[in-house]
Amino acid sequence: MGKLSERLTKKEIDELMREGIKIREKSLTFIYKKKESLKVAFIPVGTKKAVERNRLKRKVREIFLKYQDSFKKIWIAIIIPPFVIKRDNLVISKDFERFLWRVKNEETDININ
Repeated sequence: MGKLSERLTKKEIDELMREGIKIREKSLTFIYKKKESLKVAFIPVGTKKAVERNRLKRKVREIFLKYQDSFKKIWIAIIIPPFVIKRDNLVISKDFERFLWRVKNEETDININ
């Protein structure tokens, strides 16, 4: 496994939330924007305890590392609801695959027009 990509700052996350494109999958919500480099933020929601938030981020970060090389020149925020902790890693991996497929299809749609 490689090194995790650079993290988004609070200011960059705010910009991404305002201007980004939102894609909702089965378990996760992705907000992304085409930029000059790869940056990522993992945002757990709906959990009060730090232990639970960290566990959620760790689980999704581990899966993200497998797909990190597929992401190019994009800022991405991954919204993680509390029920993800009970989901199988394969289900979460499928969310990443569907998201990547959608982003690649959007790029080809833009290039055709």
